Amino acid sequence: MDFLTSLVHIYLGGRTRAMQRYTADYEAVQRRMLARLVRLAAKTEWGRQYDYGKIKDYGDFAAKVPVGSYATHKPYIERMMAGEKNVLWRGRVSHFATSSGTTSDRIKFIPVSRRGLHKCHLMGGHDATASYLDTHPGARLAKGYSLILSGNYNPKYTTPKVRVGDVSAIMASAIPQWVRRMLHVAPPLQVARIQDINAKYDAIADIIAKKNLVTISGTPDWLLVLLRFALPLPGLVPSGSAASAPDVTPTAAVETTQKRRQLPASR
Repeated sequence: MDFLTSLVHIYLGGRTRAMQRYTADYEAVQRRMLARLVRLAAKTEWGRQYDYGKIKDYGDFAAKVPVGSYATHKPYIERMMAGEKNVLWRGRVSHFATSSGTTSDRIKFIPVSRRGLHKCHLMGGHDATASYLDTHPGARLAKGYSLILSGNYNPKYTTPKVRVGDVSAIMASAIPQWVRRMLHVAPPLQVARIQDINAKYDAIADIIAKKNLVTISGTPDWLLVLLRFALPLPGLVPSGSAASAPDVTPTAAVETTQKRRQLPASR
């Protein structure tokens, strides 16, 4: 490992130990987390409605809080999007992830609190990086760029006070600038926020052609979109060959939410 990679590995060492504890004591970890979340939400409208202050364990929670659907929560979420505080979660929530599914609503809005963003979504990135560095002692983050693939904000619903879009877009925007500079994160935010998907991934594919990538992170569907734009670029894939991710990024390790594997050099 180079010096930068060693520092990142040391910084994330606590996450490695935490993940080891989780696998050994997963039920207790989940019960403690439920108790913490119930306590934090006790003074919200939802928490008062279902008497969170008197919930002591999972049995109490299951008995007091009914199973609901998105339709059950939609009126509360709409109030949160209008700026109301302490509805489903304490304080004001300013980020909402979009999701589609089988309900009657074409687009569903999922509140993403500041705590949830940092303690869940971004922490997942820390955990993936920690696992990768543990299993790849020869990793060298300082030798190239880290490409982060993300979706977009939805301009139809985003306002100065509320940001609505793909959860990956929310996560990418939350990465501190000093981390972006230190790890040479690409693409720059002005590219990541391009609304036109063709223009956005043309720009990202151009980055692949010019930069030495050491990591690519993102969900599998965005990786497939990227490959569709990157494979036709001249010089990346030998003429007449069967193209694959290693052909496009021979030095990069791909990190996704569903699968992690090292991509070996193919040429």
